[in-house]
Amino acid sequence: MDKAAIREKLESGFIKSTLTLPKKLRGPLLGKGPKDKRGGGLHPDFASILGIQKILKAPSLEQIGKLQGMAVARQEYAHVMRMGARNECESSVQRQSILIDSAEKNGNSYVKRTGRLYTPSTNSQTNTLMVYFHGGGFMLGDIHCYDPLLSFICENSGVAVLSVDYRLAPENPYPAGRDDCISALEQVITKTLNGLPLRYDKIFVGGDSAGAVLAISSAHAISQKGLAISGLWLFNPGVHVMGMYPSDTDFGEGCGFTHDMRVWFESQYSGSMKPTNDKGMSPLFLDDLHVLPNTWVSVGGCDPLRDQVELFAQKLKDSGVKTEFVIEPGFIHNYLSFLGVVKDAREATLRACRWLAA
Repeated sequence: MDKAAIREKLESGFIKSTLTLPKKLRGPLLGKGPKDKRGGGLHPDFASILGIQKILKAPSLEQIGKLQGMAVARQEYAHVMRMGARNECESSVQRQSILIDSAEKNGNSYVKRTGRLYTPSTNSQTNTLMVYFHGGGFMLGDIHCYDPLLSFICENSGVAVLSVDYRLAPENPYPAGRDDCISALEQVITKTLNGLPLRYDKIFVGGDSAGAVLAISSAHAISQKGLAISGLWLFNPGVHVMGMYPSDTDFGEGCGFTHDMRVWFESQYSGSMKPTNDKGMSPLFLDDLHVLPNTWVSVGGCDPLRDQVELFAQKLKDSGVKTEFVIEPGFIHNYLSFLGVVKDAREATLRACRWLAA
């Protein structure tokens, strides 16, 4: 076991141990964070995790990126993702590496990007595939640090999952990452992706945070080409890049995903500090949402993106899209990435997997 894995195991164990303490004992020691003005407050387990970070004076991702560089910020994000989502399914799923043509060309040939196909042991001959785009604010994340999370999703939904790598900002600002995701999805649907089994005839598209935005945008772009998918599976998509809503004020401090962090991510991706109504970047402003398939979408009750996600879900419903929208009370942004340490986050992710399985 390398040093990174040892650190992940130790930190995961420490957090789990802390969360077994009685809530009354944890509260005074670690604080409870800001009150949810719409009722309730931070879930005690998330309040405890954030309290530990505060006591340790752990820098935020944008602070790390600005002071130490993108490489260090990406390493820290990867560590948090692997530590928070560690689970027992990692050893049971089958994995296969697949090369995917990027939208980027090098001369006359496409640049190859890496994909990882997960097949559940519970349903190894499934004909359903979810193409998944990872989160990370368009700047962080990769298929490696998402391995624990997608192993869990694959095994517990019984659906095969294709994790797709795409170009990241700031080196590759919009629309590079979006173009890669559209290209990958089109290759899956048209069955032109070498190495991918041909049996998949039900294609879902999913993602979290920035990845969920890319999932929506890719699904919409595919529909314009006369191609169709079976459904969308989305966690807290930031559907209005740099757009600010009351939830940004309510939960932009003390809930993990801060206002400053969000501005850093989205401005690096869009190249502007101003809100954008560009439909490719901010799918909230698509005027033909009715072309999208059945959609499941969730957001934490204490997520700064809560209001725009709720607005998007309502627009989907108003457009006639069959939509299941879930607000998880007291949960923070990207709560599913803590399923390995927060029991209720695990249960919420399992409920999401049941929708996918059905």
